[in-house]
Amino acid sequence: MKIHLVIILQIVIASVGFAQNPKEVLLIGTMHQVSKAKKNAYRPMLKKAIAYAPEAIYVERQMKEDTVSVKNYFPEFYAKADSLRKVKSFDLDKIEMLKNRNLNDLDSSEAKLLASYYYCQFDYANYHYYSYVSRFGVRSAGKRSDRTENVDLSIPLAIEMDIKEIRSMDNQTYYQEYQDNWRACDKASESDGEVMYFKKGIRKANFQGVWGFFFGLGKMVNKSKVSNLYHELNSFEYRKTSCEPCDKGNYYWDYRNTQMAKNIATQISQGGEEKSVVIVGAGHIYGLIEALERDYPELKIKLYKDL
Repeated sequence: MKIHLVIILQIVIASVGFAQNPKEVLLIGTMHQVSKAKKNAYRPMLKKAIAYAPEAIYVERQMKEDTVSVKNYFPEFYAKADSLRKVKSFDLDKIEMLKNRNLNDLDSSEAKLLASYYYCQFDYANYHYYSYVSRFGVRSAGKRSDRTENVDLSIPLAIEMDIKEIRSMDNQTYYQEYQDNWRACDKASESDGEVMYFKKGIRKANFQGVWGFFFGLGKMVNKSKVSNLYHELNSFEYRKTSCEPCDKGNYYWDYRNTQMAKNIATQISQGGEEKSVVIVGAGHIYGLIEALERDYPELKIKLYKDL
């Protein structure tokens, strides 16, 4: 009886501790690639992300295990990687040793070997990560720019935090179906006149972009009203009436966000990190908040605007 009471007490204490210290997820909405006029847009975002000090970084890439999504989104990458993995072998002990080494201690050839390994694993995020390290070194982090969220934000953040692997969380099961219904919805909206609501949303988004030029683009796109606006445009919820291709497109968009949330929550549960950051297109923020709060209430959601 005493043993049973001790076990029960330990479970209660562990549950209380988890409730008091829930795992936290910071959502950062991005602009994907910005114009040359806004080439420094990611710098203040990187500074805030570093101050947050995440233990894991999630990006809008397809998980290596989800070969359907990889093939749908990156068919050429998938085909080349699939061919290469059939003829190329790796010393897995050496790979594990390199993966556990401090980034500062990796030379260019070792980073290139890791990039090749991740390429053959269909892991585009870490192939890109170690290709960057191999080509430019860790000291260039935050100094080089191609005006994208990966080179300007997620990769330098990972280097600064000495995070060895970037985690993917995107889902592109219905990539082509979404694209097809987007085009069909555009035509239907042109035909029935509801395209006016889409154009109105675009004007609002462009207006926020102008303000972002002066007050920080990252700050502006992470405002709730702006990220919600992007959600409405991407999910076709700008329409006032039902339309079959628009409704189907809405389903595929919601499905993608729900699967993103699942991929994030599953990896957090397996990894055990207390603080994670998700770097994703701003149009996904609304859907991710909705899915995470609904399906994974044990996670604490933090937003960029709260930093």
